[in-house]
Amino acid sequence: MNDNSNPVLVAGAGPVGLACALELARLGRAVRIVDKKDGPSTDSKAIAVNSRSLELLEPSGVTPRIVEAGVHIRRANLHSGDRRIATMDFSALDHRYNFAMALPQSETEKLLAAALGERGVRVEWGTELTAFGQDAKTVHAVLVKDGRQETVESPYLVGADGAHSTVRHQLKLGFPGAAYEDLWQVLDVRMDGPWGRDEVNVRFVPDGGIFFAIPIPGEALFRIATNRPEEPAALAPAGTTIHEVVWRSDFRIHHRVVESFARDRCFLCGDAAHVHSPAGGRGMNLGIEDATDLARRIVGGGVAGYAARRHAIAKRVVAQTDRLTRMAMLRSPLSRTLRDTLVPLVVALPPARRFLARENMGLNSG
Repeated sequence: MNDNSNPVLVAGAGPVGLACALELARLGRAVRIVDKKDGPSTDSKAIAVNSRSLELLEPSGVTPRIVEAGVHIRRANLHSGDRRIATMDFSALDHRYNFAMALPQSETEKLLAAALGERGVRVEWGTELTAFGQDAKTVHAVLVKDGRQETVESPYLVGADGAHSTVRHQLKLGFPGAAYEDLWQVLDVRMDGPWGRDEVNVRFVPDGGIFFAIPIPGEALFRIATNRPEEPAALAPAGTTIHEVVWRSDFRIHHRVVESFARDRCFLCGDAAHVHSPAGGRGMNLGIEDATDLARRIVGGGVAGYAARRHAIAKRVVAQTDRLTRMAMLRSPLSRTLRDTLVPLVVALPPARRFLARENMGLNSG
């Protein structure tokens, strides 16, 4: 069977699956994208779209829409209590996207889906991938919609179906790693306070606590997150008033990387392949990198190199976010004092500052 005779099948219509399908369609490859959910998510979830994602999505025409819709983030500040100990200035980067965009994931998905629709591809909602097998040339997949079963043939299957991936489970691929002890609160709130609307702020509080805030589109709207059980207002800096909670979710953070990103003609992208702390805002962006890389390899050749490359990048990023998370959650007073002394010294060094800013923006893995 010729690989171009049937559409590539993408399972999962979150930002990663949408990015993969969009890049395939842009490059002229037939694609079909399915999702067992009834429709698009309305939750804000992932917020940051970094420089690398903006660069990767640029050829599809989505980047200008994200830039118009989101909030420009030009710096990141670290605070120990009410004392600022370090700043990373993204605007100093030598890159056309020397900023990140803050945009709720639901809005990013809308923009991706709209661009995909303009290329004649619609998400097949309420369509579940329930089983599949493969031979040397074809993936044979079973899709179920409204109780009706359909068997399809595809040259490739892309599993972009999240942390509980059906594709990963049916491939029997291990997902080694662990969960952090703390339960996190994530909220979108209307908030007034001392922090600007062009910056992300991370505040270390006693006993290993973290308070994180990033502005999102909307009057006085911020995404905040904390690993402490107290009400977030009690952890915010002086002068902060939280007026309204718009959305809230509690979750536990894991750090895991799948044992392989591919098995024969089946591939994994995004949370199906790696999950980690939100430190650095890499999660959705790393998935978009996976998706775009895979789509370009499917069209241009080189799919055999996908698994090794993406596995190495994911292992590095997950290890890095694990170190950042543990550094932020230090409980010993002595360890916190050492951190608060060393971090400003490291960030003051221009090479270190440049490396950290590029890493945060995904530019070191391009």
